[in-house]
Amino acid sequence: MQLDKMEILKKVCCDVFEQLAFMFGEDLDKDEVECDAESFIRADMAFSGYLSGTLEIIVPFELTRKLAYNILGLDDNETIEQGGYEDAVKELLNTICGRMLTSFFGDEVIFDLHVPETARLNNQQWEALLKEKEYLAIEIEDNPILLYVSF
Repeated sequence: MQLDKMEILKKVCCDVFEQLAFMFGEDLDKDEVECDAESFIRADMAFSGYLSGTLEIIVPFELTRKLAYNILGLDDNETIEQGGYEDAVKELLNTICGRMLTSFFGDEVIFDLHVPETARLNNQQWEALLKEKEYLAIEIEDNPILLYVSF
């Protein structure tokens, strides 16, 4: 992906975290990505239309609880089912994907966004994916978030 598009995607992602979940992000070089979390949620979604492709995000599981509570506007003493954590990541990904496509191609181009899917990863799987693909990385609340887009 072109350098300017990578920067746009990072900015879109940081903006969505800030506006949707009240969490602030900053740029993170891929060489600086480290995480000792035991588990992660990986969400990916396809899009089609003017171009077809996929967008993927990987979030440490421990961050998904706060993400879900912030998106839903819940207090810490309220309960949420664990499936709500995955739903929060899906909603985040859906929003990032829509804004990314608009930022890349304008608001006149039509895309169909497909339903996001999630999977749980352990640390070994996360490490393997980090080496396998050219992920973009940002840091949210001292946690690395990985993004990958393909067209």
